[in-house]
Amino acid sequence: YLSTVSEERAEEIITFEEWKDPMAAIKVVNQLKKVRVLNQSIGRELKNLYKYKCQICGENFAEKYDGKIVEAHHIDSFVKSLNNDAKNLMIVCPSHHRTIHAMKPVYKRRKKLYLYPNGLEERLRLNEHL
Repeated sequence: YLSTVSEERAEEIITFEEWKDPMAAIKVVNQLKKVRVLNQSIGRELKNLYKYKCQICGENFAEKYDGKIVEAHHIDSFVKSLNNDAKNLMIVCPSHHRTIHAMKPVYKRRKKLYLYPNGLEERLRLNEHL
């Protein structure tokens, strides 16, 4: 329907009133919180080792922007293991990091691969330390 009316009429019809958020604000909240205490230089050194490329896909997707965007992923959850050793860290792009946390694949250490719930296997393309 909207493709048949003028732009002005479409703007009259679509007000997006229901998409407004009258509660939007910034609050100052005092609270106790837990923070991770770990040696971040280990992750930085691994990022340098892999030249800011994802160990899974081998890509440095930020290179075209002259950027260095990769993340250090704890293979065994840091919250559970408190293990921040290099052997428990993998350098991954943000897409793979988010996918790993969302899909919860099993990492097969001997085979150097992730096994996803749907059966997909993703091998490490880059590996200098695991």
